Amino acid sequence: MTISEFETFEKELLKQLRKDSKKSLKVIDKNSKLVENYLNGDDLTTVNKFVNDFNSLVLDRNVKKYRYFEAVLKHRLFTKVLAQFRVSDVLIRACKDVKRYYLNYDFQDFNESCNTKVIEWLLTMDINYAVQDEDGMTALMYAVKATKLGFLIKKLMDNEKLRNHLDHDGNNVLFHAAENFFTLEKFLPYKDMYDVNHVNNNNENILLYCCRHGRLTSEEYFNMLKKVGCTEPNVVNADGKTAAMYLAELGRYKELKLFVDYYKIDPNYVTNYGHSLVSVLIKKYYRYYSIKTAEKNEGFGLTLKYFKRYIITLRYLVDMRCDFKTPLEDDGTTVVMILTKLHDEETSKYLLDRGCIDYIIDSKMKNNYPEIDMTNPMVQKNCKSVQMWVHEALYPNEASTINMRKTGLMMMGVMS
Repeated sequence: MTISEFETFEKELLKQLRKDSKKSLKVIDKNSKLVENYLNGDDLTTVNKFVNDFNSLVLDRNVKKYRYFEAVLKHRLFTKVLAQFRVSDVLIRACKDVKRYYLNYDFQDFNESCNTKVIEWLLTMDINYAVQDEDGMTALMYAVKATKLGFLIKKLMDNEKLRNHLDHDGNNVLFHAAENFFTLEKFLPYKDMYDVNHVNNNNENILLYCCRHGRLTSEEYFNMLKKVGCTEPNVVNADGKTAAMYLAELGRYKELKLFVDYYKIDPNYVTNYGHSLVSVLIKKYYRYYSIKTAEKNEGFGLTLKYFKRYIITLRYLVDMRCDFKTPLEDDGTTVVMILTKLHDEETSKYLLDRGCIDYIIDSKMKNNYPEIDMTNPMVQKNCKSVQMWVHEALYPNEASTINMRKTGLMMMGVMS
């Protein structure tokens, strides 16, 4: 009895199972000695490999019936296989295998496809629901990310110990349920089972976690998130940033205004790490500007939507009366210094006209922000394109404003 013989047996067994054939049981009986030797010994290595292969077939979306899968697992020679199957990650994998088809940029509306039949069958097989994967996540944590798994969520939520599991990052089920608007909406009836102010290992509550991961992408989602009832909007995570700061950093200007207004956020709050709404935005803008103006792609003019997003966010910070004069770094680096290093004359003029900065300084001043290379013709060309887009974002009501896409096409030479 060699391992190759066992592998041939396994291949034939899985082939018959795929066809939902009664022959699968005959294959076992015919190879009883092989099964006894490889699947009933003290070494579980082969057993675990077999279970993993078996589970992959179970989760195959082309498989529709599980009658003989169950019969095989309950075969007298498959005692150890059944035991390992029950503590395997099969239910986790089934819940994780959700296909989403997003319909818009903000990832709110989507179609969802998941194999509910296999999950319904697994619920009859005495599976250990507390099994965790390499990230410490349980089947419930994956299930709450899918709107179509409400039947499973309802069953698992009855188990107090299970619903209070934390993943390896310290996130509870509520954090995972906030995957998007619809999953959060479905989970709201269970929110009172949780400490809505719980913080994870990164010292993030649900508000901060959602903002850092870019989930707060619409007013509808924000209104749903408010219903969770978290009362600590100013929590600072291990990276020294707040929820509002992540919204600024991501250029989510509409959501930032909603957040600041609703939670009465101090727009000039500075964390112990030196981060503020202005500092995180300007630093992100500097990195993006530096990288983009150095690009050599021909379609440069069509890839600038984030410039508009960042600049409109800057306009919002101006309206909030944010402080643009206080240095952003311990070395005295200010907003105007960074903008000068970028040769961003449009933004500098805008801030100067509104009294947000006092003067334009020499770009040669030493700090941790290298000046973009304006001796490079490509950088010069790209910078000119960017400045047109920045102007449009700063002065949206001007009659001479050119359509963004049209501008991009002009920069490419497609339009004359």
